[in-house]
Amino acid sequence: LLSKVNVMITKVDVQRAIALMHSETEWQFFFEKIDSPDWLQPLTEEGIFAKPQKKKKEDGIIRIPSWPQGKYLIKVASIKSNEVAEIIKNISRTDNPHVLDACIDAMTAMPVEVSAPLSRLAIKWIDKEYQYGLFQKIGKLIVKYFQEKKDDEALLLCKKLLYVSPDKYSESRKSFYATNTWEFNEIIKLITPSIMNFESKKKFIELLIRHLEKILKFRVSDVSEVYEDNSSIWRRDIDGANLDVDDDPRDIFVSWIYILSAELSIINKAYSKDIYLNLKEKHAPIFKRIALFLLNKFPYDNSVVVLSLTNPDFLISDDTWHEYALLLRDQFSLLNTNSKSQVINFIASFDFKGGKDADNFNEYRRYKLLTLIKNDLNAEWKSKFEELKAKNNNKEIERPEYIYYFSGVR
Repeated sequence: LLSKVNVMITKVDVQRAIALMHSETEWQFFFEKIDSPDWLQPLTEEGIFAKPQKKKKEDGIIRIPSWPQGKYLIKVASIKSNEVAEIIKNISRTDNPHVLDACIDAMTAMPVEVSAPLSRLAIKWIDKEYQYGLFQKIGKLIVKYFQEKKDDEALLLCKKLLYVSPDKYSESRKSFYATNTWEFNEIIKLITPSIMNFESKKKFIELLIRHLEKILKFRVSDVSEVYEDNSSIWRRDIDGANLDVDDDPRDIFVSWIYILSAELSIINKAYSKDIYLNLKEKHAPIFKRIALFLLNKFPYDNSVVVLSLTNPDFLISDDTWHEYALLLRDQFSLLNTNSKSQVINFIASFDFKGGKDADNFNEYRRYKLLTLIKNDLNAEWKSKFEELKAKNNNKEIERPEYIYYFSGVR
């Protein structure tokens, strides 16, 4: 039976094969050895693919039966794609992870025109329990969809696959579908090179932004309070994280938002303006920080730089200090005289902190910022800078671009 090639496989052949199978091992051997797509129809008619075994709980242990039929479906999926797609639809409600793994592999093997309508089934499978291998397999399917211009289906799968549940955020293993943060980052690393369409990459960045928004915690007691996300603690530098060791989904999202936004800004200058305007309006400081970081890397308009350096929203929060300071340090010398005066006057009059000891606090903050641009100050402001320095015991500020800095520790 196994040696039949280019010979009609009959119902009798299938019945003979079934009669010979007495164990799971024999079924595994059978499906490993048969390659001919001619087996598919008679096997289907005999119901061999129709009712996969469900996972079982025995003596408190979950047992997940194997599904050797899947190996054969994967082999013939590229040839008998419509027939395999129909089988997948008929068994799509199964809770057996081995079955769903085989279904995804078969979908990846078949033409995208056939598998794309099944992608919404895959979205539902992501929520099934014990899907330890499904995450990477769906990632490969997403890559194929992007490569073969099925971007809508790919983005829908990305939306589900990369979702992080904010209500379970403290239980990191349960908050996302990857088994760990390394795998979570690796799947984004796998997917992003395959997104060739400019608009699709923009949508992917928006997806990452929305997912990051959902997991950020805002501590707001009333509508007038400043939004804080403590990102100056968990993300000291926008471009400073190591993508190979990030252990926090927030870090991973931030890294990929700025990496991909920078890529698009290089390709299309207009995008640098779009992403800046988008991010700066977000409530959480981490988004304003990314906006300032990108503006510093891609300063598309000096007037926007001036508006940013005179925007109270960028100085009111300690979280945004670092990127504001870097923008001031790197761009101030490139401004004209009037623009420099605008920025200096803004810093000079900004109230960093009200209440007790506000004057000393404000003077110290101004001294920190002016330290960044001391070589570009005019004579009047150099004199004022020296006055501020004297009030601070002539102490040189180390690394003023950081809101808090301890020597030897960043």
